[in-house]
Amino acid sequence: MLHDRTGTLGKVEEEIPLDKFPSPEFLWQKYCEWKGLDEDRQRIVTQEYFSDRQKSLRYYQRIVVNRTIEAITKGQDRILLVMATGTGKTLTAFQIIWRLWK
Repeated sequence: MLHDRTGTLGKVEEEIPLDKFPSPEFLWQKYCEWKGLDEDRQRIVTQEYFSDRQKSLRYYQRIVVNRTIEAITKGQDRILLVMATGTGKTLTAFQIIWRLWK
């Protein structure tokens, strides 16, 4: 089952056989079109995370980092990040700075 939340493929939901499933390259291209990411922005958005092998990002921290980087690359001047106590705000902020610095 292919579910398109972007609305760029025509049908929102379509049952397709496994051998007709879109390639990762096609899906990445559609995602970039949907988010408005040109080649320069894609380079920034796909930067590697800092890894010291002691602590890795949790899934929700990755989402925050990725969405923040995307917003910055689109020229958004102000971004409000709201995270609860104990959710790794310092690590998340460090990862955002690391990826922008690289």
